[in-house]
Amino acid sequence: FTIIPLRNINNYALWADHLALIFPPFDTVYTGSPIIQQLFGRHGKYQIKSIQKEIQVSATMVRKKMQNNDNSWKELVPESVVQCIETIEGMNRIQHLGTS
Repeated sequence: FTIIPLRNINNYALWADHLALIFPPFDTVYTGSPIIQQLFGRHGKYQIKSIQKEIQVSATMVRKKMQNNDNSWKELVPESVVQCIETIEGMNRIQHLGTS
């Protein structure tokens, strides 16, 4: 299988058709989103596989940990994200925003 990122078109009525036009032919959709399941289910030609996220994390949670100088935020995001945030001194930026 292949995971392909896709920009949101913000139009539920066109979503499934939009994907079908952009991607190579597919017959199975893996999603944890009830909305996506419904949109593809309407077509009847796709097999829908429900998935569940194993880690419950949000950007708010990560920012709060950074603001509190809690380095455990690094365990919640991929290593490439940690490196990017450290490169731009993101933790310092978040802490500064919290004091302004």
